[in-house]
Amino acid sequence: MERHPTEFDVLIVQTASSPVSGTAAFREEDVKVWIGIKKHGFYFKNSEAKKRISQYFGSRFREIGKPFVYLTVKEYKALKIATDAALGNNAFYLCESPNHESLGQWQGFVERVLDLCP
Repeated sequence: MERHPTEFDVLIVQTASSPVSGTAAFREEDVKVWIGIKKHGFYFKNSEAKKRISQYFGSRFREIGKPFVYLTVKEYKALKIATDAALGNNAFYLCESPNHESLGQWQGFVERVLDLCP
């Protein structure tokens, strides 16, 4: 996204938007929602999880001023709790590690993204 050095996994943009000429960046006003995606969430020690995850999702994500949704294929329970504390209802997990128990959150993820797209 223009004027933001952060790497974005997925941007949902206005219909008929196109990247700024000569770049892969979209204009900030064209972006509706951005999505962060991980195969396996975080690898912090449980004792550090809350602080480190809060820092990770801290000011650089908030200063962008666009809705952010996080999706991970799997996450450890303790780190899931810390991520939920940082992101609230904008964090989704397909499975919980280490047993890969399905959490069935795909539909919730899709619904949340659609809710955030005006």
